[in-house]
Amino acid sequence: MLYHEIERRVSYGETDKMGYLYYGHYAHYYEIGRVEFLRDLGMTYKTMEDEDHVMLPVKSINMRFVRPGRYDDLVRIRTTLKSFSEQTIIFETKLFNEQNKIMNIYF
Repeated sequence: MLYHEIERRVSYGETDKMGYLYYGHYAHYYEIGRVEFLRDLGMTYKTMEDEDHVMLPVKSINMRFVRPGRYDDLVRIRTTLKSFSEQTIIFETKLFNEQNKIMNIYF
């Protein structure tokens, strides 16, 4: 299976009053994973849209929160290509903390 990993540090502005990564920001981390996965394969969203007329709307998000991200944590985003066809691409994204423990799964 093809996968890509990238790291990103949780910024202060992404946290709630308790210092946890706000749940609404997880989808942005998934997007970072998808964009960089495609870039690593030599493709960009912009080129796909502008030149190839391919759009990649998100049709479904199922996520499970396992442990919280916190301000200044280094998060590893692992995006795996689960399947693809002419109509659909399915990614799975897992977020890991610095201790290599799963934080969140998007499937």
